[in-house]
Amino acid sequence: MATQNSDISSSAFATSPPDAQQNNSGTIPTVLVPDSQQGESARHGWPRGSQIRLERAPRDGPVTQQSQQQEEMSSQAAAIVESIHNDPASTQTRQELEDHGKVPLSLLFENDALQDLAKEEYGRSTDVFDEPLFANDSEPDDDDDEQPAGAEKADALLRPLTTEVLVQSQHQKTDLEEYQQELLQCLQEQGIMAFIRKILEPEIQEANTLNGALVSQLEKSAYEIVASTPSSILLPLLTGNIAEAYCDDPATTAAIDAIDARSDKQPVVYIMPLTDKWGRALSGKQATRLARYMKRYAAGSNDPEFNAHAQSIDAQKPGPRAWSWEYNEKGRRKYLETKREGRWRFCEKRANELIYLAERIENLVSQIPDDEMDLPMTVPFVYVGYSKNGDKRAHDHYQHRSSNFIMNAAEAIAMFLFDEQYDLKFLAVYLVFGADQAAPAEIIFTRAAHGYTKTGAGFSHYPAGRSNFSADKIPAEKWNAFVNFAADYSPFFENHKRELIMANARLAEQRSANEAKEKKVKEIEERVRRKQEEASKIPSPEQKEILDAAEQHAKDCEAKRDVAKIELERANAVAINKERFLDLVEYLLGMNTASCRH
Repeated sequence: MATQNSDISSSAFATSPPDAQQNNSGTIPTVLVPDSQQGESARHGWPRGSQIRLERAPRDGPVTQQSQQQEEMSSQAAAIVESIHNDPASTQTRQELEDHGKVPLSLLFENDALQDLAKEEYGRSTDVFDEPLFANDSEPDDDDDEQPAGAEKADALLRPLTTEVLVQSQHQKTDLEEYQQELLQCLQEQGIMAFIRKILEPEIQEANTLNGALVSQLEKSAYEIVASTPSSILLPLLTGNIAEAYCDDPATTAAIDAIDARSDKQPVVYIMPLTDKWGRALSGKQATRLARYMKRYAAGSNDPEFNAHAQSIDAQKPGPRAWSWEYNEKGRRKYLETKREGRWRFCEKRANELIYLAERIENLVSQIPDDEMDLPMTVPFVYVGYSKNGDKRAHDHYQHRSSNFIMNAAEAIAMFLFDEQYDLKFLAVYLVFGADQAAPAEIIFTRAAHGYTKTGAGFSHYPAGRSNFSADKIPAEKWNAFVNFAADYSPFFENHKRELIMANARLAEQRSANEAKEKKVKEIEERVRRKQEEASKIPSPEQKEILDAAEQHAKDCEAKRDVAKIELERANAVAINKERFLDLVEYLLGMNTASCRH
């Protein structure tokens, strides 16, 4: 059994991990590191003193530089910020925001401020700023916020997102890895807001903690969270294993250490992965064995042959109560009992939750190719939480007190099965700087790190963000000091600038697409009009029949008119002849009358 230890201590570094434990994820995901952090290759161990110490595995290639890309992005931002118009919410005064206990960074971007940032701040180096971006009108409780704790480490928190596409391994992906890939692509290609909506959508649909939350306010808080998270932390979460990145990537190491340095003074979101000392997850075969033992452990008294193993499992960590061998002989299990009416009793719900996770683990492992079953899985089992005091919370988790029973049982079983090769690590990954961030931050990181049991790789069986009431007890002046620290030591401004660039590019692309569509519509309309004109000149069969009938009718009428004309001419001729005949008769009569007189 390993010695319990919650303090940081040094250890020797292994030159290479065991061959049997080589990573199956291909090349280590590329995380951009500035020149100042090249060559950082040594640490004193896992933060908050996990039982298994850090031993750095060999790196799989050089670290990419980003200084040129940063300069290019800065110049692009300076060219577009003048055309950006912010949300009307940005017109709120700082005093109005302070009345609510904090100054949200995303609401401080007025148009003039953006221009000033583009001209003055974006071109500055990642060294500690000469003065805070925002003045703190209220005095903090102690000097640590005036001279930030771990200020020599805080520069590591300034790493923004980039447009670089991370290289993904080509092996057959599980459903969980596919989902992580979708999140990563969404973040890189569509931006922070699209990423937020995608990651929060299931929480809203399932009506978990966010049930009834105002979506606009929720998205604002979530935007602050994601934009202020260093890429050296956020990207490893989305590409697989944050613990392995902590071992292998100096940028991730420095960022987590900087957050850890303040975790006893500022609320944090933390991740607890179950890994070996190189930060690598269990293999597929080991995970299968773990799941099988979890089921047997949950069976309790129904599996008396397992009682001896259960006793060793329950003795791995102190826990919240004294435990005896006699309890295991009776089929009782330490992690399956709850205290009710002053007595510890078996909880069937706990047993069912443990069995459910075991089944989800088996489902996840079933998607791993047979030739990769001996390799570490690309994602470790993790737990994500929020704490007002990271030091105390880490100690409680390591001692299995006031902790997550599923995580505790899984760690104890893994330590028993694999000779204490695997245990939990406490990694503080985000500094919360607003009371309204506490619940959304825990939710976002739980989703990003696959922390729910239904993924088959998480220990959280309860909706994230429901145990953050301590955030409401922190005074407003503290929150204001935390905001100032975030303004100085987070990539918020660079990421916000990047988001503006992407939004402007999408807007221009949409405008161009609309213009092309409108042009095409006009062309189609013109072609239709011409066809209609041509169609009007060529009669249809029905129209031709009518026209032919009309033409024939006209011809008939013309013929009848000709006949009538001839008959009229004949009648006129007859009339003329008759008149002449009458004149002749009258003449002859006149002649006869004259002869009679003589």
